[in-house]
Amino acid sequence: MKLFGPVMPDDTIRVEIEVLDKRKLTSRKGGIVRYQHRVRNQKGETIIKYVVSRLIRLAEENPK
Repeated sequence: MKLFGPVMPDDTIRVEIEVLDKRKLTSRKGGIVRYQHRVRNQKGETIIKYVVSRLIRLAEENPK
């Protein structure tokens, strides 16, 4: 996690999420997805940037 500046009271922030890559894990019936999160303030300045990896279950092929 990288911090580039403070978040002040009354700031408006938004989060942008970008998928960096994915890797299928057949043994887990899913895969690992890596995301990069960017938190920006009302001026568009990046305040925080970090990468998250999540284990995601595959959707069923024939849902009932």
